[in-house]
Amino acid sequence: MGLLYEILAKVRKEGLMSIESDVEKPDESPIFSKYPKILDDHHAVEFLTDYLRLMVSGKPECIRD
Repeated sequence: MGLLYEILAKVRKEGLMSIESDVEKPDESPIFSKYPKILDDHHAVEFLTDYLRLMVSGKPECIRD
């Protein structure tokens, strides 16, 4: 919950695109590095980054034109 709070606080302060590098390279992210147990769980990292990537891209892949 702390990780998600920090990411969403960054979005609120700096805008949605500010988390793009965190989402694309979580192992190099200063935010993710504060939560080593989460970084060690590749399933949790993939889950979080996949859904955050949808937010950053602006268009969910599940919605088709």
